[in-house]
Amino acid sequence: MKLYGSYTSPFVRHCRIALMENQVPFEFEPTDYSQSAANSPTKRVPFLRDGELFFTDSSAILHHVRSKADKSFLATPGETELYALANTALDTAINVVLLEKDGITEERSAYVARQKSRITTCLEALNRSDFGFEGRPSDAQWRVACLLAWATYRNRFDYGRYNELCGFLARVQGIAEFQETAPPPA
Repeated sequence: MKLYGSYTSPFVRHCRIALMENQVPFEFEPTDYSQSAANSPTKRVPFLRDGELFFTDSSAILHHVRSKADKSFLATPGETELYALANTALDTAINVVLLEKDGITEERSAYVARQKSRITTCLEALNRSDFGFEGRPSDAQWRVACLLAWATYRNRFDYGRYNELCGFLARVQGIAEFQETAPPPA
């Protein structure tokens, strides 16, 4: 099994965590924009090859990894909602970063302003979620943790006023797989 991605991608990080948690042997192949454009129809990371199987989205990869370990992926509608909410915030934040790299800022674009507002409302909703867990975080919780850690790493938005999110991230920081998958210092 080979996972392609970058060390800084929160989507890749979540996949690496799941592979490590389930003790699934895999190779990690660092992949940049041009390689992902050439090797995946989505033109992004992560993507995974497992024999003849090929997955091009982190959710499909996570489902595959959990299935290989006879575990469920997003077992309840509530988990699916939490996961989707974190995904929306993450996709939106990454799009804002890429737009800003091209000089398109909220001052110049109502679309970017709306996207930044979307991030805020997603964080507010996430902060109202239950982040209690015994043993291991769920995939929905891992996705939230990857979102928050990415935001910290990229210095993208301040979630410091969201006490539940801050407390949750502090608890997850001590888990070995989360520590081992942290991106390199910027």
